Amino acid sequence: MAMTALPAVALNVYWNYTHCWDNILFNLYNRNVGAGLSWHDLGLYLITTLYLTTPPALWAWWQSRREPAQDKLAMQIYGYVFAIPVFIFFVLSWGKTIGLHWVLAFYPFYFLLLGSKLPEQSLLRLFRFMRGFAFVHGILLVTILLSPAAWWQHTRFYSGYVLLTQPAKVLSQLKPYTHGMLLATNDYSTSAIMSYHSGHEYFVYGPGSQHARQDDMNTDYRQLNGHNILIFDKSPTDIQQYAPYFSRVVQKTILVDGAKFYLASSYDFHYAAYRLGVLARIRQKYYRIPAYLPHAPCYFCTKYFSDGT
Repeated sequence: MAMTALPAVALNVYWNYTHCWDNILFNLYNRNVGAGLSWHDLGLYLITTLYLTTPPALWAWWQSRREPAQDKLAMQIYGYVFAIPVFIFFVLSWGKTIGLHWVLAFYPFYFLLLGSKLPEQSLLRLFRFMRGFAFVHGILLVTILLSPAAWWQHTRFYSGYVLLTQPAKVLSQLKPYTHGMLLATNDYSTSAIMSYHSGHEYFVYGPGSQHARQDDMNTDYRQLNGHNILIFDKSPTDIQQYAPYFSRVVQKTILVDGAKFYLASSYDFHYAAYRLGVLARIRQKYYRIPAYLPHAPCYFCTKYFSDGT
């Protein structure tokens, strides 16, 4: 089985070799900058694990711990497939936040494990509990999805809520300001949402975060020199951060269902200044390939720093 996976592994290694080792830099370096012992993250992981395994299921397991398994081999297989990644995430949680999207894929094996261990009566009792437990979650989810926007108006994520639920309204309000402008946002997720719903490209302006690096492949700032750029943001922005890279910047706001969005109409982009002030910092922060990794020319460095500066 491992041998059949080798071609895919080799393909992934080759892609990383020719693409600045992006997967390695992101997962092992860039996303772990400043990481250290965190009791908060550890506690959050333990609470999450307790919630997902559910106390009644754990109690049923404990009560049946001395009883023979319904299917011993299956129990061992499911146990290893579930327990090993959960333990690895436990170790990682001492220094970083473990999101639900990391762990949920392994929980079906937990319930298969219960099915291979617990006697029928215990499974029936557990099924009744899970049915009610799932119903409560379903009601909560439907309530959130059908709730009026006014419920969320005074929360910090209201602008994001409006952007997700009313993208056509946002784009309609934005349209008068887009003539003759290239379109951008300050983060990758907002760019993805705006690009999808508008049918036009919104690139990521500025340093972004470790999650915005896909845009480094898509955007060539050399080609933007002298152009006008409209920068869209869900949060208030200090336009002084744009001033060194444009001849003129004008800030405007639009209001959609009570949510305020911020626009920076920025004229005559100065690529040379942006290269030194922003792209050089991006290279230093996100493209420092470890010396032990051989690599083909890095697309980011080749594109902007081929002269060695």
